[in-house]
Amino acid sequence: MKKTISAFGNEVTYEENFWTGKRVITINGTILTKVKRNVYTDGTQNYTIKGNYYTGVKLIGQEHSYVIYDKFNALEYIATFLPLIVSNIWIGGIIGVLLGFLALYTLTGVARSSKNTLVTILGSVASIVVIIVVGLVLAMLLQPILPNTSI
Repeated sequence: MKKTISAFGNEVTYEENFWTGKRVITINGTILTKVKRNVYTDGTQNYTIKGNYYTGVKLIGQEHSYVIYDKFNALEYIATFLPLIVSNIWIGGIIGVLLGFLALYTLTGVARSSKNTLVTILGSVASIVVIIVVGLVLAMLLQPILPNTSI
């Protein structure tokens, strides 16, 4: 996930790897080097990173602060994380987790790009419907294979 913003006469590029969480930050083409866990430097001043792609990202310098990603409001948090919860309850196991995280990743991208809470909520509802349908299809496909047990 890569985003470039312009503020205070500077061009800030923030890139965060979805899988590893590794960050690459550049200001006006200069790559910031990591000093500590969330502290980066360009050689002249230190910058502190607050948050991540899912919670909102803010780059705080000694002179200026840059908001890379805004924080989600409460409805957007619920809408993006609800399919993850539903998939783990409805399907469960590794398949439920994979479908849930796929929905979470997709909905976070939708929420970040659209800036419209209604679109995020509709995407969440659509994801939940897809997860329920996938769960039912998996149950129908696996039913003949599984042994018939009763209590």
